[in-house]
Amino acid sequence: MLYPESVSPYPDYDGAAIKYRHATEADIVANPYGLLGPANQVWSAPVTVAPSGGAGNLLPHIVAGGRGQIDMAYFGGVEIAGASPATKANWYLVAAQTIDALDGSPTITTVTVSYPTASPQPTYSGFTASQMMGACGTNGVQNGFLCSRSTDVWGVALDNEGRFQIVWPQTNPNSLNQCSLCVRTWVTSQTDGPTINATSAVTPEAPFTPAVLVLGGAGLVLFAVRRRTARVISRRA
Repeated sequence: MLYPESVSPYPDYDGAAIKYRHATEADIVANPYGLLGPANQVWSAPVTVAPSGGAGNLLPHIVAGGRGQIDMAYFGGVEIAGASPATKANWYLVAAQTIDALDGSPTITTVTVSYPTASPQPTYSGFTASQMMGACGTNGVQNGFLCSRSTDVWGVALDNEGRFQIVWPQTNPNSLNQCSLCVRTWVTSQTDGPTINATSAVTPEAPFTPAVLVLGGAGLVLFAVRRRTARVISRRA
């Protein structure tokens, strides 16, 4: 399982780390839903994908291939210098991968996805982690009715050759969920580094043409934008 771990209790989402744990199928089947208590279900120690601190990290997604092979994606915050509060940030889409997730000291590679230019662009801008998660006040019930929130409508997958696929929306700065102000929805595919599948690592055959998905009055229209795409998974360090 992949999850964010905040530094402070709800509704303060600032500074969250991204971590994962793993367990065997036998352990999970022997203790369905944790009914026998945590002592009877053996989960690994947490592995840190992105450390805590600063603005933090949000909304991790995961997809698994062969044994110990996982691709991950999440939004990482970079604090805006001089902003108030100090954790107000630009939020970037980050992809991560490990092909030895079950090892005691796994190797994890991460890369900030670059689009539509060679340098990464923020997916959201000018929000704290709590604002991104729809926690604009201190009352939990109030938050659910009065606050905007960041995207829940994005996803990850593997294609039939084990290449990591990500689709996500981008908004104008300072507009979380106002669809009239939405800019584009992006989709990209891995073009470099190891790929994962149920059998073995394979090499991508050709680069993927990134596209912009635009929902118009006549329906969904697909626009190809450029041949070069972000290298979603970088070479291992």
